[in-house]
Amino acid sequence: MGPKAVRQVERVGPYNRVLKAAPSTVLRVADIGDVPMRSRFDLEGCHADIEEFFGSLAASDLVPLAVGR
Repeated sequence: MGPKAVRQVERVGPYNRVLKAAPSTVLRVADIGDVPMRSRFDLEGCHADIEEFFGSLAASDLVPLAVGR
């Protein structure tokens, strides 16, 4: 339920009352989806998939932001 809940936050509104700003109007951000996993049943493989995915983002001069545990 985590990814879906995070994606639904935008439906509440783009203004963040704590920051007193609308981050999406100041930053260029994109939801590029979930990290593709070869198998959710192999913890070491999942870690390798995450490292590879974030490595490819960093190599493209993108700053990844992850939400969740």
